[in-house]
Amino acid sequence: MNTRKILIITSSAIVVSGIGYITYTKFRNKSEINKIHAALDDRVGSYGSIEDFSDVFAGTSYISKMKKEHPELILLKGDYVTDYRKQLYDAMWGIGTDTDTIKSVFRKLKDKVQVAQIAESYQKNYNINLLDALKGDIDIKSDDMKELLDLMIQKPAFRIDK
Repeated sequence: MNTRKILIITSSAIVVSGIGYITYTKFRNKSEINKIHAALDDRVGSYGSIEDFSDVFAGTSYISKMKKEHPELILLKGDYVTDYRKQLYDAMWGIGTDTDTIKSVFRKLKDKVQVAQIAESYQKNYNINLLDALKGDIDIKSDDMKELLDLMIQKPAFRIDK
């Protein structure tokens, strides 16, 4: 075998090993993140669907619970709540659903308390639970809903001002 073939085989082996390691750590890290968030949320096991977050989407009760436990809770300012609520409504109103906008809003929210704030505002202004609105517009088994579930799983339960 000449030097060139040995170099190509060695380089290929290194690249394949690197890709394997990156893939392994990505799945391992996601599993660890799920376990950490489940522990923070006083939950055992993993989340199976977006409906597992119904307490967060209930809004007021989740926020009240967190405020009692953590008086220094970080909350969204009212203007942001209004803006995000309107973006979600506009994305779901009428024919068709703008899932990119919905996912964009959820990416901007830093924790489950902020999701609860938006859900509370959505309920008060449109008289429908945000989770029900999402389920009415996005198929529960679709990739878009799975992505929303992943976004919710990755969010901490709350943040506090230190």
